[in-house]
Amino acid sequence: MAPVLNAFVAEDEATTSELLCTTLRQTERVKVVGTASTGAEALERIRALRVDVVFLDVKLPDITGIEVAEALVEEGSPPRFVFVTGHSEWAARAFELEAVDYIIKPTDPAELGRRVVRAVERVEQLLDHQPNQDIEALRTQVNALANRLNELQADPGYSVGRRLPIKDYDEGTVRLIDPKSVVYLVRKGDRVVVHTADQEFPTYYTVDQMDQRLSAAGFVRISPGALVNIDYVNHLIPNGDGSYDLVLGDSKSTVLTASRRRSRALMEYLKPE
Repeated sequence: MAPVLNAFVAEDEATTSELLCTTLRQTERVKVVGTASTGAEALERIRALRVDVVFLDVKLPDITGIEVAEALVEEGSPPRFVFVTGHSEWAARAFELEAVDYIIKPTDPAELGRRVVRAVERVEQLLDHQPNQDIEALRTQVNALANRLNELQADPGYSVGRRLPIKDYDEGTVRLIDPKSVVYLVRKGDRVVVHTADQEFPTYYTVDQMDQRLSAAGFVRISPGALVNIDYVNHLIPNGDGSYDLVLGDSKSTVLTASRRRSRALMEYLKPE
């Protein structure tokens, strides 16, 4: 049996903090050694404790979780970090800090619990079970990501904030997807799958989060579980009941149905200015 991990939870939402602590204790592989609701409190307490992994909210009231992690990294021998947040825009910086995971808070508490358990397993592998060469390989991948981000940020025509960060668990890194390359995204079970012209990427975003993030980039909500990039819509076929079938310009000529209510908004969006 793997040694018990000492975990610290820094989260300002009491409900989420309680859920995280309860989930961690229920694994019977984690001891929650402390909690904090602000970044300054988290730093002070983590420095005084032996902590293996910190579950950090990015948007803490005083300083960000990213700044907490940066301070601990600068001090040397930092714990592992798992960011748990409703905000996706800090994902790139999180993985530069070699975060074990970056969990976008789902609306379903059970899904958050599953993600936390998986993060615990990854920390166990990194600390106790993974061969040194595998750890070095992971560090190489993360460093390659950081170098690529630096190159992109040096380009005046590029903004990292406009890219869509998607964690690739197989590679142990994060992909930055250009929204312009995304044809559509659709909810499948408890995942939202992002489809480009020839690839698909399962994510843990919610459709609401993606709608908020991508609406300014020309994406339209066509049903409760789907968004479509309007630039890839080739044909609209009326179904006679107020709904429309949308034929998309990807390699499969995918057909998605816009609901009656969403079709009205879609037609309004397509009206010439």
